[in-house]
Amino acid sequence: MTASIGAGIALGVPGIELSVDRFLLDINTRISAPAQFVRLSADEITVGVGGVELKGDFDFEQVTIGARNVVRIAATDLSLQIGDGPTPLIDIKDASAQLLILPEGVAGQIIVGANPFNIPGLGFTVDQVTVQINTLPFAVTAEMTRIGDIPGFALPVGPFVRVEALNAVIAPEGLQLNGSDVSLGGDFAFQQEGTVFKLGATNVHASVQFNGSGVEFVDGEGAFVITDTGFAGLLTGHASAAAGPAAIEGDLALRINNTGGAVNESITVGGSTLPLVFSASEGMLFALSVSDLTLNIGDFVTISGNVAFNDGTINIDGQDVDVKTFAGEDLEIFLGQGPLRIGDEAINPLAKGALLTNARIGLIEIPGATSADSGYALVATGDISLIGVDGVTISATATVRVNTTGRAIAETLTITGSTGPGVAVVFDDTNELKEFSAINATLAIAGQSITGNFAFSKAVTAGPD
Repeated sequence: MTASIGAGIALGVPGIELSVDRFLLDINTRISAPAQFVRLSADEITVGVGGVELKGDFDFEQVTIGARNVVRIAATDLSLQIGDGPTPLIDIKDASAQLLILPEGVAGQIIVGANPFNIPGLGFTVDQVTVQINTLPFAVTAEMTRIGDIPGFALPVGPFVRVEALNAVIAPEGLQLNGSDVSLGGDFAFQQEGTVFKLGATNVHASVQFNGSGVEFVDGEGAFVITDTGFAGLLTGHASAAAGPAAIEGDLALRINNTGGAVNESITVGGSTLPLVFSASEGMLFALSVSDLTLNIGDFVTISGNVAFNDGTINIDGQDVDVKTFAGEDLEIFLGQGPLRIGDEAINPLAKGALLTNARIGLIEIPGATSADSGYALVATGDISLIGVDGVTISATATVRVNTTGRAIAETLTITGSTGPGVAVVFDDTNELKEFSAINATLAIAGQSITGNFAFSKAVTAGPD
């Protein structure tokens, strides 16, 4: 029996609402039929699932799985929107879908063939997007969701609404390197919780140019929160680069916040909960940290350890001042003929030069109209020794202090991913200072040694030359 009927429809499933003016009903209950079924078709129908409205052309079929009667749905010309406001964060059109409806709820998968994203501060390029919905209190299998010859899908326990974009490219606004925009490729998953939109990322990679040389970023993963004012998050991965005689490699941690305000959220990625905390005082933040850094320049200067780079503001005499900062700890800095280490990280017996170990460095730059006009405040400490210099040794804790900013400075620079305290950059007055000191230094030459505190400084004061 086939009939066209104008009536309302109720599925009797909590959390699911249908709106339709007319539908086509096809029923076959003959015992001699190869299969008994109840089918219903409707165009321009609206289905509400888990707070999301799906609009399109739907075919419903009731089947029996085990002892349970379930409803399978195939949809075409499908549209839906996720996110509030005049411009939704996700605007899906002309999609196809499969859904499974049970008395406890619904599970579904939607395939989108065009870019549906409208995220503030984040450009997006992707060929295909998958939307997954599960309001059921249990997981579903591919066998449960198969419709005719269309393969089924599997989903974990609900409830959730998730959007996955595989092999996608995102371009955060304002993220630049050497004046060029930076984009990130990888697999991205979005999930909405209340009014907060969250993004998880795996297999992230990027290739950028810096001063004409290539920089590679691989094995990245991270998490972000997205609001109406922008996004904030943390990204980690491994990077390597070569620039002429210099080579650099290390594990990166990138903190970004372009919302202009405080953020305090957490995101679960791969079973781990990642806190995302940004204070309002950090402002528009782009902070880069490097762990297990190895920097080799022409086999003459080698730096290894943990460092952080940051563009931000500091408060000086009640005023916010734009600055660039660099902070590092557990650094090993070698100046001389190297490389310092070979093979199993043992000291190279042919290396000659000065080695600073257990070093902590904090640098604040106050940019001027030109690079020559910029001012710097630098504090560095570490244990200094000589490598490969026959007959001469020095053992000391060295401190370097430089202030050319013309300002009193009192800041502590933090290093993302570090468990140690920040690096204090403190200068009590505005005098220009360039100072090197060695505490409890022992200098040994040809069997003779001198021990004491040594200080070398250059101070600029007012008066005639």
